Amino acid sequence: MFNGPKPRSFFELCAQFREGELSRDQVVQYLRSRAEKINQPLFVLETRPIEPLSPEEPVINFEFDEQPEQFDEPIEERPPSPELFTNESTPDLDDIPEEPQLPKLDLTTLAHLNNHFPALEDGRFCASEFQLAILEHMQQMRNYVQHNIGLVVIATGLGKTVLVIKDIEREIQKIKITTPTKNRLLFYQDGPRARKKLKLEKQQEPLPFRFLFLVHSIAIRDEAMRKFKQHFSTSVFGFQTRSFLSVEDAGKITEQEHENAHFTFCLFQSFEGLPKRIVQRYTHCVIDEVHHVVAPTYKIVYDTLLSSKALTYMLGMTATLMHHDDITGEKLKSMFKEVVYIDLPWTVAKSLGCFPSVEYLECLNTLSDNKDIPTYTYLKNDFLAHNNNNVNYFLTSLDRSLKQLGMASVEQVKKKLTPEYIVDMLILYCQNRKLAGLPEKKKILIFALDIKSADAIADLINKQEKVPMKAASVHYKNKTSESKALSKFKSGNLQVLVNVAMINEGVDMPNIDCVVLSRLTESEIVFIQQMGRGLRKDSANDEKQVCIIDLALNLRRRWKRLNDELDKRALIELIKSFWEIDNFVSLDSIKS
Repeated sequence: MFNGPKPRSFFELCAQFREGELSRDQVVQYLRSRAEKINQPLFVLETRPIEPLSPEEPVINFEFDEQPEQFDEPIEERPPSPELFTNESTPDLDDIPEEPQLPKLDLTTLAHLNNHFPALEDGRFCASEFQLAILEHMQQMRNYVQHNIGLVVIATGLGKTVLVIKDIEREIQKIKITTPTKNRLLFYQDGPRARKKLKLEKQQEPLPFRFLFLVHSIAIRDEAMRKFKQHFSTSVFGFQTRSFLSVEDAGKITEQEHENAHFTFCLFQSFEGLPKRIVQRYTHCVIDEVHHVVAPTYKIVYDTLLSSKALTYMLGMTATLMHHDDITGEKLKSMFKEVVYIDLPWTVAKSLGCFPSVEYLECLNTLSDNKDIPTYTYLKNDFLAHNNNNVNYFLTSLDRSLKQLGMASVEQVKKKLTPEYIVDMLILYCQNRKLAGLPEKKKILIFALDIKSADAIADLINKQEKVPMKAASVHYKNKTSESKALSKFKSGNLQVLVNVAMINEGVDMPNIDCVVLSRLTESEIVFIQQMGRGLRKDSANDEKQVCIIDLALNLRRRWKRLNDELDKRALIELIKSFWEIDNFVSLDSIKS
């Protein structure tokens, strides 16, 4: 970087050098910086400084055949005219345009854009205003850096999968435009007995597109493939079922299956089994939960893909840049050429108001065996006040509380969360709101353990009369009535929808104002997806408040699960920034 007085023109640069205001190195430094801005090479002649004559050395006299002309008056010394150094083709240095700045995305503005997904178009996903803004910014950054390698850091629940689907859609459209057509000679017959004739016909060359989706989780892989298949197998794109390949055991996949596949969905663990010839043909690659690639075993996969000459696109997606082996995220960023299209982790998204107001409730006894049961808030405040650097202290406290509550094991949770208990707790919550003068919840989504429980919960809600509500259950055994139930739920003819793994993701209902977690989950993805069903902002209701009733106490288990995934500082930050947890007294306490 140039660190001297800035000259206004080339003439002034020479004058400053002559007067000793600038050194030779400073002049070269300045010229090099200007050359980089106009994208022109700079050639510097290496010169050797002239050593001054010592007083002892005689001055050498040169003899001329003719004596030089003598002047009576001395010639006036004048500086050279500035016009000698400027002309129309050599602009003043300040007229050279500044280097274009890296495009920046205003997260505050982004957070206020509508993230309500538009309705599907012939089965295809449509991007929200929020996602369109990110897609446009990604394209601007790619134009700036002149490559398609980068990271997307965005909180779970804000539509990462649909975002990447729409990005790949743009890539396919670009490829289709540039894919040439060739004239081909084809045989045809006018009739069954006619002789074959030749005709000239233009045909599109095979699409030079091979997509690889890499992830470490089976659940994410299968969900991603389902969505990609739904979007790209429509008539608009024309990809057939055989174009989508899920790699379970790479050794059992035939050569023809690889040949047919335009979209391959693979686990890191299965990548080694893919034929090298196939790996070298992938043109586009998306890595979900990309923070794992800093681990040595996963980095080998990354390096193999990046060395491919066919690869033109590499996108890494994650909800956090931090990993055990990369606390600051610098390693990961360097692997993706320091390009982060968007950095919107959960903590930032929450602080910017990307989610509606949230009331997170636990329901538990305040006493057990005549002993006080500490609430989640008490345990968290105790941890932050006395042991805020020792997250294991907090995790141990949470484990102890689950044992006190008789909710430590899967069997204990199942025994506790009967359909009768779940319905009684929901009715109690609704009655408490009514007594407090609060508006009633109109769209309640319950996540049940299994089909039997879901059907029983819906039946009990319909039969009870304390808080009149209509409910229906949706699961794979009643798929024929699923669309009807969803339609009634959206229109308001149903107040409660009880589902089993049907509405984790992909169904956008921004007016859901109550989510009941009545099943235990050890999956972070499932936990976020279920909670996220209520975290969509509602453009029709700016004052929306969603209540999440965690009957299974999933949050108390969540931090222990993330402790194996995240850096300690990142985990503590998540614990601190999560919504406040309130408690309402369970029926067990009332009865006692």
